[in-house]
Amino acid sequence: MGYAKKLELDNTFIYMDPLEGWKISHYIQDVQSLNYYNHSQVDTALFMIHKLHNANIDSKYSFNIWDIIEKMEGEIQKQGRDKFQDYDSLYHDAEKLFELTEHDKVAKCLCHCNFCNINILIDQNNKFYLINWKYAGNSDPACNIGMFIACSNYSLDEAKNIIHRYLLREPSISELSHYLAYVSVISYYLFL
Repeated sequence: MGYAKKLELDNTFIYMDPLEGWKISHYIQDVQSLNYYNHSQVDTALFMIHKLHNANIDSKYSFNIWDIIEKMEGEIQKQGRDKFQDYDSLYHDAEKLFELTEHDKVAKCLCHCNFCNINILIDQNNKFYLINWKYAGNSDPACNIGMFIACSNYSLDEAKNIIHRYLLREPSISELSHYLAYVSVISYYLFL
């Protein structure tokens, strides 16, 4: 959590007890969540996550979205909630997409892993705060962009535009496929 403050991504941090897991933060008055259709806000948020990804910080924690999906799948099966048409097909499609992203051999980096509008707060002075770091760890950077897009109402063209704005250049076909695959995997995770 100290890295978020050092990188000026979350200046609310005061103290965290690593053994007990509790955290003390500054209270931010009169904030709003990021508006997915405010171009300036989105660019600032993408700059923040880009800054995190490029900070060369190796976390002792990792975040593997498929491991979490597998745990959730096990719980769902125990409860007998996996019995609807196309459930198995949907699972296998998501699994195949995740496997394809892993074959891309994208370098893992420190990620927020819950990068969406409700975790990006903006105060009255237009100061941004990236909060809720409980899932942070080394992961594929597409995990953050996938979450950002999956939690929005973006069309496919708008999603492609977000990927372009995050990369600060036109993505290659393989990069675009990688990021869009992550949008699908994250959407499956959110569905579960």
